[in-house]
Amino acid sequence: MTRNRRLIWFILPLLLQPTAYGRSIELQAGPPENSAEVNWSYRGERGPDHWSSLSPAFALCRDGRSQSPIDLIPLRVSRLPPLSFHYRTNSLTIRNDGLTIRVEYTPGSFLRIGSSRYQLKELAFRTPSEHTLEGRHADMEIQLVHLDSAGNYAILAIPVTAGARHNAMLERIWEYLPTSRGIGRFYREVGVNPIFFLPTDRGYYRYTGSLTDPPCSENVTWFVMQKPVELPKHLIDRLRRLMGENSRPVQAVNGRTILTSR
Repeated sequence: MTRNRRLIWFILPLLLQPTAYGRSIELQAGPPENSAEVNWSYRGERGPDHWSSLSPAFALCRDGRSQSPIDLIPLRVSRLPPLSFHYRTNSLTIRNDGLTIRVEYTPGSFLRIGSSRYQLKELAFRTPSEHTLEGRHADMEIQLVHLDSAGNYAILAIPVTAGARHNAMLERIWEYLPTSRGIGRFYREVGVNPIFFLPTDRGYYRYTGSLTDPPCSENVTWFVMQKPVELPKHLIDRLRRLMGENSRPVQAVNGRTILTSR
């Protein structure tokens, strides 16, 4: 009996301690959801100027008239509805697909705009920002990708500038950045909630546009926050070193109206 008790007390702490499997499960990081395959890049012969020649499915990247990103020069102030965020804390699923870092979300978090409801699908990070404000890039842009039941996108873009402020939720994600292409991991015990990425000032710009990577589909309503959030410079630099610059150049506005909520 004494021997059995000793054995139990030896084994019990090992059973109660979280295992590596419980903390982190490695996933296969496939191509971006919106691209048939990763045969494009942000530079060189497969860069943005050549996307349309890589596949017939990418023709809109050249021929589309409502492409994104754009330079935001607000043309009209409008009584736009407030953005209503209903985000849940989600266990961290994070992927390095070789083009960006993506954080994936399970159903349950959504954005409501008037009577429309868009489910949060994923977050992506761009350095520098894809959208510019009167010609100026922010240091980084967080893109929260939402989808409605009809397959239409609502993408919320949050500009990020280097500064002294810390963002605990973003810094938590940075602790788990996959450093190798093709690596994805699930951390059951690491909770992330994008409500903590948002600036306190919820004013925004709105325009109709496209996905900013192939196939450049033009079924997106963009909501770009007017005020940036801050993140320490060394964290932004770390993402840039890891991914390189992964922003599509700004596209022609082609007469589209850019609305501003204030």
